[in-house]
Amino acid sequence: MSDLSKILDKAIDELNELREDNNQIKKSRDCLLIGPNGILDSLSTATFMLSIENQIERDLGKQIDMTSIFLDDEILSKDWKLKEIETWINEKI
Repeated sequence: MSDLSKILDKAIDELNELREDNNQIKKSRDCLLIGPNGILDSLSTATFMLSIENQIERDLGKQIDMTSIFLDDEILSKDWKLKEIETWINEKI
């Protein structure tokens, strides 16, 4: 498992701490997280992005401004699976 995969899993763990047991997010790379059909609402999306940004900076020593990019209306109009988010981040860092 790559460092980025571990970071994404940690971010999901943080979200799951805030969710009911029957509403946990799966760590499947095919899980549709963000977008019109995603399981994350706007607050959860922002929390997820901030968690990833912080962990990338802490664990990899790199900075990425995912929040301002992902919260753009054009980006949010597309559905994003976890594996697509991971690919996108790999291209940016």
